Amino acid sequence: MDDQSQPSLGSLSINTSPVDHGSVEKTDWPHWLGWIRSVHPLFLATLVLGILVWVGFGHSRDYAWLKFDTEKYVLEDRAIRFLDWEHISSIFSTYYFINYNPLHRLSYAIDYALWGFDPGGFRSTNFLLHWIAGVFVFLCFYKLTHQLTPAWLTSICFIIHPTRVENVVWLAQRKDVLSAAFGFASIWMYLNVWRDNCLQNQSEALQGAEESSGPAFNSLWFIGSLFLYACALASKAQWVPLCGILILIDLYQRRKLTWKVWMGYVPFFLLSVVFAWYAIDSQLIVGKKGAYSTLTLVDRLSKPLLGIGYYLWRIVWPVNLCPRYPEVFSFHRELIGLGLLTVVLGGIGMVWSWRQRREFFFGAAWFLFFLSPILNFLPGNLVVADRYLYVAMIGLMLPLGLKLSQYRTEIGFAVIGLVTVLQLGLTLRYVPKWQDDFTLWQYTVSLSPDNIFAFTALGQAQIERKEYAAARNSLNQAIAIGRWFSPIYLTLAKEEKNLGGDAMAILDQARQRWPDVSEVMAAYGYYWVLHQNDLEAEKWFLQSLRQKSTIEVLKHLGTVYERLNEPDKGLEMTFRGLQTYPFDEEFWLVLGRLLEMKGNLTQAEEAYHQVARLAPEVTEAHYRLAHFAYQRGDIQTAENSFQTMYLNLNGKQMPAPALNLWAAVYRQKKQYTLAIAKLTEALHIQENADYWLNLALLQVEIGENPQPAIEKAITLDPSYKDKVAKHPRLGPLQATSSQKALIRP
Repeated sequence: MDDQSQPSLGSLSINTSPVDHGSVEKTDWPHWLGWIRSVHPLFLATLVLGILVWVGFGHSRDYAWLKFDTEKYVLEDRAIRFLDWEHISSIFSTYYFINYNPLHRLSYAIDYALWGFDPGGFRSTNFLLHWIAGVFVFLCFYKLTHQLTPAWLTSICFIIHPTRVENVVWLAQRKDVLSAAFGFASIWMYLNVWRDNCLQNQSEALQGAEESSGPAFNSLWFIGSLFLYACALASKAQWVPLCGILILIDLYQRRKLTWKVWMGYVPFFLLSVVFAWYAIDSQLIVGKKGAYSTLTLVDRLSKPLLGIGYYLWRIVWPVNLCPRYPEVFSFHRELIGLGLLTVVLGGIGMVWSWRQRREFFFGAAWFLFFLSPILNFLPGNLVVADRYLYVAMIGLMLPLGLKLSQYRTEIGFAVIGLVTVLQLGLTLRYVPKWQDDFTLWQYTVSLSPDNIFAFTALGQAQIERKEYAAARNSLNQAIAIGRWFSPIYLTLAKEEKNLGGDAMAILDQARQRWPDVSEVMAAYGYYWVLHQNDLEAEKWFLQSLRQKSTIEVLKHLGTVYERLNEPDKGLEMTFRGLQTYPFDEEFWLVLGRLLEMKGNLTQAEEAYHQVARLAPEVTEAHYRLAHFAYQRGDIQTAENSFQTMYLNLNGKQMPAPALNLWAAVYRQKKQYTLAIAKLTEALHIQENADYWLNLALLQVEIGENPQPAIEKAITLDPSYKDKVAKHPRLGPLQATSSQKALIRP
């Protein structure tokens, strides 16, 4: 493009003289593309990228919730259901699901306030954030290179590459699209921090000066960039390497790294350190340990190489993608060779390109910097995932885009168009695999027959569909793979009745192979809970707890101690759980029952109020609150609790004890017709002597014959004959009835 026709981004005043990056964008626009020169590039990019997002991902809006992490992040996180100070402060002050991503959780809270639990609303937010991130990618690379071709190539590949499906469609990965929107906005603002002297720096570079004079500083842009960087880190810790990226940007722009520039990096570095510490601490606090310590030295060195090789292959050949791959060392070892070759040649090329072609150095360094947190140089998880390419990949697009800009404009547009069509086609083919759990994992096991996670998840999905024979087959295949994976055995223990087979025998085999794994002991505990042997369950849960503290074990121990009538021990376990998960309604429910056992009724009622606030659908809490209100004579509050309970059941059947107590409330209000209706409904659910006796009392109140109800109560429980005889109202009626029976001819 010539200097006069180069578009600018509004008030952002993009430099029209290209920096010498080894290429100059061709200016020969054909007449049929001339209209593009008259359209504002930001408007055109926003429009095109938005269309690509909607075409590529829009049809997934109404897909179902996935249990694959989404259940934990959204459906089970009670803190996101309220946008008050208490819950927001808890989001920012606690770890959740072995992570510290407070803005990630806060975004779910905003979604819940807008959409409730409509998955389409949550996905619409993902689409919007992905679109915003793509627009900022365009802005960043346009600002960085002052050329349209690399800006278009990087932003389109960022938006529609098939590896994006996992980041955008999978709701649990909101953290990726949210952090990218903040992160690229931070980079774009940083590119404007030194803009006052940017033209002078570039002019000196074009005149042959190796390094330019120190740039001017714009504090407002700097503060904005720093704030957005903090937001990116609070969304996902993978943005920790951004400080190194900013140094790369300044080196790429041939900016002189004066002491003022170095001091500007310090706040970014400090933020990186703080959030890196949070990320590590959130993993350690729950006792998460990888298999790193069991690896040989060769494996420890080859693991990052394998990751690099794998991710490069996925960029070039994004077919047969999976939501979850087997452990990293079960991949083909040829990828290690590819990774090693890449590192060696890339290192040589980066040294060479430092002076000659800085875009190659920049692209390779960007790729490695953003992959570094998940390449497992340090102990950690041994898995790879397509979602980790979300930010890292686009660094490699920069040199390709600059190389493409050397050709004629129509050639550049044709290549970008072809890349877009190919990527869009692969994306549209992959997206439908995410429509529900069953479809997703059935597809995954077809591609990955040694994937223990996929077979287990498929078995759980088949249990949800009540396909128990197929589920048992899937779980057996997971066991046959021969590696430890706790959900297999937990599922077998919990679903033994439906799945058939001998769960205890399978657990014994697992214990022989993995005697010190805490999840094996927890699975024994679940087994004995289901078989109503609380003493055995206590023994195994305590052994599991000595190895690792988990929320599920603490919950079950609280319930076990409640049944064993040991409230003090149960309270200890419940309080331990609430320290880590203060908004878990199950802990509060167990706490309320345990406090009732100890006679702390006021505190128990407060615990039930917390349950009703966190999870209105938990009917037991409303029943207990109604009971407390009835006992103290607050009949209206009791009725309100029952009305709330009824509404939250959404047409489901109310438990018989609740209907019996609700009838007592109506009796106190002298609404006898409603009381009899509730008791009749309770008796349809459960034949109970107390309910028949209460019905007899109501019939006395309205002048009906109570004898049939009394006889039903005595038939169900003969001891009620004495109770009826001693009852001040029913006793005389029963005596009169007996006398009439004696003189009957």
